[in-house]
Amino acid sequence: MAKDAALKDVSKQELAESYSKLKARTKNAQIQAKREGEALVEDVLTIAAAGGLGYLMGQRHADAAETALANGIAKDSPEYFEAIAEGGQVAGIDLDLLVGGAAAAAGMMRLGGKMSNTVRKIGIGGLAAYASRVGYEKGEDSVTEAEEE
Repeated sequence: MAKDAALKDVSKQELAESYSKLKARTKNAQIQAKREGEALVEDVLTIAAAGGLGYLMGQRHADAAETALANGIAKDSPEYFEAIAEGGQVAGIDLDLLVGGAAAAAGMMRLGGKMSNTVRKIGIGGLAAYASRVGYEKGEDSVTEAEEE
């Protein structure tokens, strides 16, 4: 009963203020949840772009290696490795670097309108794929060179 008596003593102004605070807190929580959801989608797109371009580069390199062998190029020759590298390029630029750089630049220049940040995230994924692949190759080369010395 004391609780009921305490509720009777609460003014309409106090109830309105409490309701307003609760409503604002709920709205802020919804806005924060929406932002977090959008960030998660962008992160997934970044990872998907990196994985997709990595897969595409792997396919292009494998096709180029197959073609080089079919043309009689020896597997361990410099021409073989050059053919593989060229297989992953467009106009002399690695495909993952080209796509990643173009998408990142388009996003930063706001060419995608409301989707510019998403386009930029996709570009960052492409650049991450390129950086990872080149880093892997450099690390592999450093061990090979150390073994040769």
